[in-house]
Amino acid sequence: MLNLNSRTLIATLATFSLLAACGEQDPVSNLTANASAGGANPVVLRASGSGHVTTPLPLGASEVGWRTMSFTATQRLDGSVQGHAQYNQRTQGGIIQHGDAICMADAGDGWVILGFESTKRISEVFSSPVLGLPAATPDNHAFFFAVQDNGEGAGAPDDRMTGAVHTLVPVVRAICNNPAGFGFVPAVANAFSLGIEAGNIQVKY
Repeated sequence: MLNLNSRTLIATLATFSLLAACGEQDPVSNLTANASAGGANPVVLRASGSGHVTTPLPLGASEVGWRTMSFTATQRLDGSVQGHAQYNQRTQGGIIQHGDAICMADAGDGWVILGFESTKRISEVFSSPVLGLPAATPDNHAFFFAVQDNGEGAGAPDDRMTGAVHTLVPVVRAICNNPAGFGFVPAVANAFSLGIEAGNIQVKY
């Protein structure tokens, strides 16, 4: 969980059908139809991974200690998003956030923003006074973070992730729709992120 001052920038997701005319199944025809339907709305962005970090985040954030996360999110051509995330701040009271993916966005330079609506009612107000973002409430809580896939293999740089920012659902959606408009550019993400110490992040376009 972040607690930043207002000047801090953050860098801070086939089945067969019946033939109505004759009442018989035609697997070949149905598979072709399903493939065509999927082709009209293909996956255009996919991100998944897990990892942990144990060092304090930069830029004066209070999100310190051992943090773990796991997530998966896919976005289709029509903008629809599916996925889930779990974010665990283990050394600040064991806070665990679960969320269903509501948006994702390419923020440039390999950074992908992932937005989630909380699926577990929170008992307090989460404040993230970043760029004037309103605080999350128990009945309207979402969070987002960003990840960067830096390749595979022993010689590849560490994959990176930012801290999680807690705010309202409409605000998270707005940030996904216009990352740069909220100050979320690659330079900010680079400054407000850490290389994961164990795990792997994969981003596919």
